[in-house]
Amino acid sequence: MPTNLLNTTVKFLVALLKHQAENLLGKDAAGILGDDVQEKIDDWLKSEKTEKDLLKAAQQAQIYLQDERNCPNKDLRYFFRDVGFGDLPTVQEALAELPQAMDASGVTDALLESFRGFLTLSASQQEEGAKLYTEALLRAAGTLEPFTLPIIQKVVQDNSRKLDSLGVGQAEIKALLEKLSSFILQHSSFQTPPSPTQKGDLPIGSYIPFPRNHNFTGRVDDLIKLRDALLNDGQSGVVVNQALTGMGGIGKTQLAVEFAYEYGHRFQGVHWLDLRDPQALDSQIALCGEKMGLPLWPPTLPEQVTASLREWQQNNPRLLILDNFEETKFANEVLARLRHSGLRLLITSRHADWNAALGLRRLPLDEFTSEESREFLRKYIPDTREKISELDKLAIHLGHLPLALELAVRYLDKHPRLTISAYLDQLDKALEHKSMQNWKPEQKSLTGHDLSLLQTFALSWEQVKDENAQKLFMACGYCAPNTPIPDSILEAALGEGSELFDECVMELSGLGLLKDGASIHPLMAQFARRLDTDYTVLSQFSQSLAKLANSTNHKEDRTGNYALFSPLQPHVRDAAGYTNNANLASSGELWNSLGYHVKNLADYAGAKAAHERAIIVWEACLGADHPQVAIGVNNLGGVLVALGDLAGAKTAFERALKIDEVTYGTDHPSVARDVNNLGYVLQAQGDLVGAKVAYKRALEIFEKQLGENHSFVATLVNNLGGVLKAQGDLAGAKAAFERALKIDEATYGVDHPSVARDVNNLGSALRALGDLAGAKTAFERALKIDEVTYGANHPDVAIDVNNLGNVLKALGDLAGAKAAYERALKIFEKFLPPNHPYIQAVRDNLESLNQ
Repeated sequence: MPTNLLNTTVKFLVALLKHQAENLLGKDAAGILGDDVQEKIDDWLKSEKTEKDLLKAAQQAQIYLQDERNCPNKDLRYFFRDVGFGDLPTVQEALAELPQAMDASGVTDALLESFRGFLTLSASQQEEGAKLYTEALLRAAGTLEPFTLPIIQKVVQDNSRKLDSLGVGQAEIKALLEKLSSFILQHSSFQTPPSPTQKGDLPIGSYIPFPRNHNFTGRVDDLIKLRDALLNDGQSGVVVNQALTGMGGIGKTQLAVEFAYEYGHRFQGVHWLDLRDPQALDSQIALCGEKMGLPLWPPTLPEQVTASLREWQQNNPRLLILDNFEETKFANEVLARLRHSGLRLLITSRHADWNAALGLRRLPLDEFTSEESREFLRKYIPDTREKISELDKLAIHLGHLPLALELAVRYLDKHPRLTISAYLDQLDKALEHKSMQNWKPEQKSLTGHDLSLLQTFALSWEQVKDENAQKLFMACGYCAPNTPIPDSILEAALGEGSELFDECVMELSGLGLLKDGASIHPLMAQFARRLDTDYTVLSQFSQSLAKLANSTNHKEDRTGNYALFSPLQPHVRDAAGYTNNANLASSGELWNSLGYHVKNLADYAGAKAAHERAIIVWEACLGADHPQVAIGVNNLGGVLVALGDLAGAKTAFERALKIDEVTYGTDHPSVARDVNNLGYVLQAQGDLVGAKVAYKRALEIFEKQLGENHSFVATLVNNLGGVLKAQGDLAGAKAAFERALKIDEATYGVDHPSVARDVNNLGSALRALGDLAGAKTAFERALKIDEVTYGANHPDVAIDVNNLGNVLKALGDLAGAKAAYERALKIFEKFLPPNHPYIQAVRDNLESLNQ
């Protein structure tokens, strides 16, 4: 732009500001305080910062005049760019004679004569030129008002006594201050046109290659975080960088575009740099400079880059969006070029592993919330077509991933008779459905991105070069999606030390293939499984996971802490299903471990289903008489006992015993286990003699093979005590329970569930012997242990509570007994079938209170 025109604009702005002061004060106050105000404004105008502010405002006025949206007449644009307008005598006269009424018409009238001096301009062009120049001036002056208005207000406050002494009353002074405060809040004293960049507009000279998405949905919190980081940062002289990171298809670029349109009006310019190729940075900067319409645009690329950077650094703050910055090895070079306190960098990238020394504040994006997915889908699918519940099913199936939802509504929009329910039937393998694979490529996305989930995910996968990281990613595909994967599972997947898996997780998370917290999106998991074409990874991973699950169950038994398995449970369940479908024998071990765990949680139906699946797998892979099948059948029998199916349990235990006797002989611990379990069923069926024989045989094997103080021996002694009690040998029963208790306390400590079992049974013997106080103490101790172990609602807790109720009844505390029986009944009814003998027994106890 011509230097003389720029200087003239600055002079116009200074004149406008000084006249503004007099206009605001009013004639009386201006006559008294005019000199003080002018002196303060002159001091302000002399500062280096004010000089920069004035120059910046003048440059914005010139940019405004070069924008064809504001000045569509090409001749006028050339006039403002090339003509020595500021040197004209008429312009100098206008500066000296500006009217005190600082409205748009007054300034335009003062300038019109200057334009009439140019015979090359038609009369309409002269009028349009005067009007345009006025608009540019007043907009520029408006940006300076927050600086000048407080100066005027301060002078009035400091001279209020002087005004009062000269006859200006306090009411008038107060009114004047209120008037000035109002102007300060409004940031405008002129009758100016609207701001050139209102919300939704971009500042003049901005460049974004994408339109605003008027169906943009959600992300309110993310937009606020960006606003606070890029606009409201209270520190001065700081480069504010914000990196949007996340998996492909999460909507990083779309969020950046929305932020630019929503908050771009608060910057001096918004500029888009496509950094898919960081080595093209110079050409991207030059493109932005060209879009700014800078005057005297140089011919060579280096000069264009220099001119663009100079403009950005002189007129700021500016928002620079660095989109698709994936080659992080160029980060040092790129960010060094763009370091300036007036530049705000917004980076979109799949990568999360940026060097901390770069000072980037990362904003990780997650998939839509349920509410955001519903809002997005409803914009395309009216309620006359589908219910909200159907929209929710679609969103859940696609993991609330914005790109997947967009592809789905594109397809549904072109198939108006296709219901979501029918569409979901087609989406069993979503990544392979045509709607997810660049269907109708001519209908491009607003941000120009791939319309294929496979291609989107593959861009990240192709960057994974480490074989261990590849292996870990494919293993994670067999885990439960959107659920944190414990470190123990990640270690099992690699079979290596923690340092190695930490590195792999960091690489995969950094590329957006895994989510923060080492979890995986359901569609990304599907992509990972597609990579394991021959189940090599699944085979190895499922074996390692089965060992981990089995050892965790043993640890739960040792410690009595049944929460240890909980973080593994969803992953074991999903891996078992995938392994089952691949016909791998390891699925049997996974199902068995899962069933063993959920039985302890009183999920008997789930345990039964899991053990039945384990047996089917082992029978198919190992044969019907394999000892592994015996393990599954034995565990199934234990669940059937809990469900009250004694006949089914007896059949299961007899089958397990037959297999183990053929495999191991008659004196093996596995045989003893089967015989003990069979004895438990015989006892429950009333065959006390048969049960006693079974327990004694099992006890003899355990004592011989494992020693007299093993926990398995304690179980047998405890069971034998139950038969003795049923046969009326109360002293023998008490001695047996005491022996079992001594072994278990030595083995596990005093607060283990096996100890609770022994104490509970000892309490029953004491009650039968008439020691009601001792029995009550025993039942209360057992209840306390089981409540800590299982929580307040578990069948073992109900057994303790029922037995405590029996003692309270015997002690005459009928109200306490009733409360205990009712609590036990409520628990049993929650977990057991309606015809279970435990339920009937508690009902009988309640009925006895009424007799």
